[in-house]
Amino acid sequence: MKEKQVVRLNWTLCVCIIVYIAMHFAYSFASAIFNWPELDIIPVLIVSQLMVWASLLVATLICRPKIFDAELFKVKISPGKFIVNTILTVFFFVCVMPTCWTMNLITQLFAKNYVNDTTADLTSMELWVQLLAIAVMPAVSEELICRGAAMGGLRRYNPLKAAIITGLFFGTLHLNINQFSYTVVLGIFIAVLNECTGYIYSSMLVHFLMNSLSVVLVHFLTKLTGQGIFNNLIAEVSTQAATENESLSKGSMVLAIMIMGVIAVIGATIAILILYLIAYINHGEKPFKKVFYKTETKMFTGGFYAMLIVGFAYMIIFEFILV
Repeated sequence: MKEKQVVRLNWTLCVCIIVYIAMHFAYSFASAIFNWPELDIIPVLIVSQLMVWASLLVATLICRPKIFDAELFKVKISPGKFIVNTILTVFFFVCVMPTCWTMNLITQLFAKNYVNDTTADLTSMELWVQLLAIAVMPAVSEELICRGAAMGGLRRYNPLKAAIITGLFFGTLHLNINQFSYTVVLGIFIAVLNECTGYIYSSMLVHFLMNSLSVVLVHFLTKLTGQGIFNNLIAEVSTQAATENESLSKGSMVLAIMIMGVIAVIGATIAILILYLIAYINHGEKPFKKVFYKTETKMFTGGFYAMLIVGFAYMIIFEFILV
């Protein structure tokens, strides 16, 4: 019965990706046929989130898995523990970011950074609008989907492997190579973070901080210089450590990757220690053993591999053939 549920859950994620891609194609095709006006960036972001939810709904109706886990949505927590978890979560975010930046830099050697284009379209808007569109909305919506529905369904069988599966699902949802590279890393880390805190708000906070960092930096630096989106190394830091820039040689990129890579290793090590501390505070003695209990259930089934194949096929075609 357990393996049957895991199979259903993995196929749910696969079908969700397939439907999401199909919706993108259908919308593009309909826009071309009926000459629909091009939407502003805010409606585009809203439509994209609605498409993900619609895709998950269709996939759930087809595969009928058991998703969500009420335990991750607990609201009973002491104020003291809430404050400590929040502070440690912020430190955890700071330590994880260099790893995400490193992956971002590596993929920009051969793939485009689409986040920079989105940020550029938003710079003329009020800061609160930018934060709402880029930070708040995705942090709530995508966390409910990936760490709420997907992780909530899989975590009861093997939390660590579930974190890997949902991290890859989270990355694939972004449908481009550059974002895939660092959102997979982030997705795995924050899924583990939720297991250590026991609450989904932890991943929402990290997701919000990650997205808001680039928005805030670009907004204020742009106002100071009056030059729009930054280029060279300033822009790379302000847009999650790298924007596409032809003036920056590959040699300089490699050097930046090496330096950032060292920082990333140190940061990831500290992040793991912070996770242990958070787990100890919330779960007591031998926290990792309690958090990452194992079962004999096979987690990586056909639906999981099919999801990766479909996702990678689309990203490769989109990155190197269609564009």
